[in-house]
Amino acid sequence: MTNSALSRKLALRLESMRTAGLHRNPPRIDARHGAHIVINGISHVNFGSNDYLGLGTCAQWQRTVQDCFAAHAPSASSSRLVTGHLAETELLESSFAARFGYDECLFFPSGYQANMAVITGLLTDADAIFFDKRIHASMAHALSALGTAEGGPNLCGYAHGDLAQLQRKLRRHLDGENAQLLRDTALRAHNTTGSPTNTEASDRQNAPAYHAAVAVLTESLFSMDGDALNLPALHAAAPDAFTIVDEAHAVGALGPGGLGLASHRAVQFNELANGLGKGQHKGQHKWPSKGQGKELGKGSRKGADIVVGTLGKALGLFGAFVLMPRGFKEFLTNFAAPVIYSTAMPPAFAACALAAVDRIATMDAERAHLARLGALLHTLLADYPCPVHGNAHIIAVEVGEENRATRMAAALRRQGMLVFAARHPTVPAGQAILRISLTAAHTEDDIMRLATALHTLTGELSAS
Repeated sequence: MTNSALSRKLALRLESMRTAGLHRNPPRIDARHGAHIVINGISHVNFGSNDYLGLGTCAQWQRTVQDCFAAHAPSASSSRLVTGHLAETELLESSFAARFGYDECLFFPSGYQANMAVITGLLTDADAIFFDKRIHASMAHALSALGTAEGGPNLCGYAHGDLAQLQRKLRRHLDGENAQLLRDTALRAHNTTGSPTNTEASDRQNAPAYHAAVAVLTESLFSMDGDALNLPALHAAAPDAFTIVDEAHAVGALGPGGLGLASHRAVQFNELANGLGKGQHKGQHKWPSKGQGKELGKGSRKGADIVVGTLGKALGLFGAFVLMPRGFKEFLTNFAAPVIYSTAMPPAFAACALAAVDRIATMDAERAHLARLGALLHTLLADYPCPVHGNAHIIAVEVGEENRATRMAAALRRQGMLVFAARHPTVPAGQAILRISLTAAHTEDDIMRLATALHTLTGELSAS
């Protein structure tokens, strides 16, 4: 009886999703070949993949992965807290930290777990947390796990990309915090000569002055909107805040050597390249030495305090990593549930990740091709009747109504193109988009074909 009642309830919920245009039924992929996938025996151009550099379907890269698994154990078999962390993992984490310019690194089975670990492991509901309202669901769910409601005194969202609004909200928070500190200080001074009037006064008298941590959460390249973070502007708006930046869609695909947009090393390199001018061609990479890096760090802030990156997108693997200051790895190992209760990275996977970070450093040509494809699609959609967002390899066509987005994606699929219709709760209700994901495996002909189909399709739907 109970099972029958549950089945009926679930069926009704699914039907309501279908009616609202929110039902999800991903197709079965029979094969992947570069930028193409086979669905039910029919080849489609894949505009839904996050395999930005094409490594996920690269035969040479697959052989490298095979070699790593042939030489190393395929499983760590337990949490690192149960039997210790393996030598291969320690080498991997120290190598990643050095490559991106951080003190420490920690690997996770997924980006979702990495964001959960960082936010729930390092922050509490007593800290002041500011976040871009379009952050990834894993960050949003981690904030919910802290038990602090948005709109409360310690959790505050700001409009997507609106750093001026972030600055105003930070100032209001700090002004209120300073006012409370002054009140507490005055109360202590009063109570040193007289008896406390109540229990609260007594508690405040004995408690030390305390400033909660102030943290800002954002993505560097937003997974749905496709726009990039202005890191210097973020630092200007929140100069004293602790910044946690999700670089899942930027690492590998953007920045010098694929280092992303927010890592310390990427920022150092960009400043060095911008300051060279003479003797170096534009786009020619030259890694800064340790000494140069230290000089660049004087007088200005570098990168994000914590970077979350993934292996499962441009790096052609699976899993995630967190780059952080010294001492944070020990703290997460002791306080973050995703670290404590998850099986550690397999030694074979650690070897693959080391090979991946070396591989992407050599893929400037692929990154340049990816950038050209993004610019071409923007040009071809310049007069598109729907708003088009994004300034890199993720393009968002703002459709609005959920059922319309579903119909457009279905029509594109009938023309041999797989495009993701992102709907609530991935994006706000009534703001559905067609999310177009470009990879280095695409050609200019693929882009022109997609743009032509979108223009024709919009005209057909408008007429219907």
